[in-house]
Amino acid sequence: TSRGAGAGLTTETIAKLIAAEPWLRVATVHFINEGAAYPTIHAGSLSDADRELYRLLDLVVFLKQAPLLRELSAYFLVEQAEIAQWRVLSEAEVLFAQGDPGDALYIIGQGTIEIRVGEHLVATLGAGECVGDLALLDGESRSAAAVAKQETSLLRVPSDRFRNLIMTQQAAARAMLRTLDQRIRSLQASGPANETVQPFRMR
Repeated sequence: TSRGAGAGLTTETIAKLIAAEPWLRVATVHFINEGAAYPTIHAGSLSDADRELYRLLDLVVFLKQAPLLRELSAYFLVEQAEIAQWRVLSEAEVLFAQGDPGDALYIIGQGTIEIRVGEHLVATLGAGECVGDLALLDGESRSAAAVAKQETSLLRVPSDRFRNLIMTQQAAARAMLRTLDQRIRSLQASGPANETVQPFRMR
């Protein structure tokens, strides 16, 4: 099926999707236009806000894959996408050290990050998971070091945006509580902690 025919979608389906919420409408136009930077097919159905979402759609789609952000509206995520920056680490490169100030949240795009307290490995995080979020909640320094296990790309969200997200978006706050609960349960299941790892467990 040609792109002009809707890339495999029927005319009726396209009409329903375009009439739906902004997220579906923009995703549909993005799909029909095969991700073109400037849409030409059904472009007239997009508002100015829709066009901004279209421009940042790939990044917004990535943000929506993160458990902390997936329940937030696409328009809100556009604001995060506009100021977020990619960072690429080489194998064994340090993202931040234990004791560093908590100045940003990181979301892993590709690769793996190891969380270490001293010489102890306390967690291994992969694509879609957040790194460094706990230090931003209490304003304290980093309770652990984060080191790339392999070449890793991460999206950096400044601390002020993250705190505003938690304070104004109930969905993000609920997701943060779920994250904390999962980490506590995981650490409890791993058995008794030694004195070196204990500070990390308390954060």
